[in-house]
Amino acid sequence: SAEPALLIYPNPATTGIVYLQMNNMPVGTYHVNVVNTAGQVILTKLITHDAGSSNETLNFSNLAKGVYLLEVIHPDHSKSKSTIVY
Repeated sequence: SAEPALLIYPNPATTGIVYLQMNNMPVGTYHVNVVNTAGQVILTKLITHDAGSSNETLNFSNLAKGVYLLEVIHPDHSKSKSTIVY
């Protein structure tokens, strides 16, 4: 089976829509935080992931253009961090 993977695209997010593709990730609840350069959490999303793969949508279109930190907190409380350019 394929390795677990968290893919974020497109980046830069030219349309304001960012997709979070979860491939073979552990089942459970994921907390997604979008953090601005001042360290403020400006967008949060709770994702309940079932087995297999799923696609989630994040909408950046109400946010100012810039660079953001995307933080995903996994069910085991580990974190994945990515930079998103919008």
